[in-house]
Amino acid sequence: MINKETYLASIKLDKELAKAKPSLDLLNQLVPAHLYAFPYSNAELILAGRQPAAERQVPSLEAPELIGRFINQRRPAYCLQLNETFALVLEAFGFTVHRHLARVINKKTSDFDRDKDIPKVIDHLVLVVLLDDMEYLIDVGIANHGFRGALPFKCQEMNLGEDTYRITEFDHQRLLETKLEGSWLSLFVVGTNAVNHQELLEAHRELFYTNERIPIRDLFVKFGVVTPVKRKTFISFVETGANFFKSYRETNLHCHERQIDRDQFQRMNQKKFAQTPEDKIVSVCFPK
Repeated sequence: MINKETYLASIKLDKELAKAKPSLDLLNQLVPAHLYAFPYSNAELILAGRQPAAERQVPSLEAPELIGRFINQRRPAYCLQLNETFALVLEAFGFTVHRHLARVINKKTSDFDRDKDIPKVIDHLVLVVLLDDMEYLIDVGIANHGFRGALPFKCQEMNLGEDTYRITEFDHQRLLETKLEGSWLSLFVVGTNAVNHQELLEAHRELFYTNERIPIRDLFVKFGVVTPVKRKTFISFVETGANFFKSYRETNLHCHERQIDRDQFQRMNQKKFAQTPEDKIVSVCFPK
């Protein structure tokens, strides 16, 4: 079980919130504080993808293992781990949480082709919180694009602090976009129906074993961190060997991007991403 007071202290919130009843105000305190405290990394997926399928091991999404690895040990994690862990946190605070499977697009909307660019395999999980007859979309697991609050899960354009989002519906799915540097970026498409735990486990297993090429498992290493004023990411393209650090501030939405070498990578990870990558993942990013 999650010790609420210990958890609140770890994300720098008042322990008195452990006594609070579910509310939009509480939700909008928990979401950003959790997001800022838990970094994103797909290293575990990338390393699995480089092994023969028969040798891959699917990490557990059961509560004891998630709480131990990510709440107690504070290990970086990928989307399904991060959002399922946060679902457990929200449920511990009394919220009603539904899991919805999604497919990541991460492409300028002007270039997005619905017939070609939606992945065949589920590669993402988001949460929908039911509160006072309203549904709120939560995502603390999409690398540097994590939401800093609860987003009404309805088709409209809306602001969340300095961030602008738009939700549209097609083919029983909803497309979530965010505005970046004046242009719309399609982040993911999400199913409108919630899934149960077994369906989530099956999608997670498919992510590891499918023969389809999955970007977050096969094409790039990615670390991501969100702060109150910045969104930062490191991305290494496995096939080309190109390695970039990107950062942008909310006040001007101007993206700063630069290519980095192995030494810069080693120095920046603890400082910017609060993690020390395994030698195996360093070798993937910077093969000798």
